[in-house]
Amino acid sequence: MEPGKWMHLRLEVRGPKLRAYVNGAQQPPLVVNDPKLGDTKGMVALWIGAGAEAYFADLVIRPDRPPRPLQRWQLPQQLRSFDHQLRHDVAEQIGRPLARPRLA
Repeated sequence: MEPGKWMHLRLEVRGPKLRAYVNGAQQPPLVVNDPKLGDTKGMVALWIGAGAEAYFADLVIRPDRPPRPLQRWQLPQQLRSFDHQLRHDVAEQIGRPLARPRLA
């Protein structure tokens, strides 16, 4: 690392293993097979040592698997009332009831 120059860092965490790729390297120069906390879930934090200066840009966090599809949901009561009134008003304007949306 050169002081004053940007570097590209890609961290890959899968289970209890962490790989750090620097500046587009094909192989990670740092692999941690036994992190102190083990295989856990949690938050991401950026840290630099005391007295150091660092800048972070274009941070992207992606899950290693796609999110699960939405299975069940419900509108809060205030929105259900608004939805009901809106459907009623639109139905009156078009002269027929609106079909209820169905989840696949």
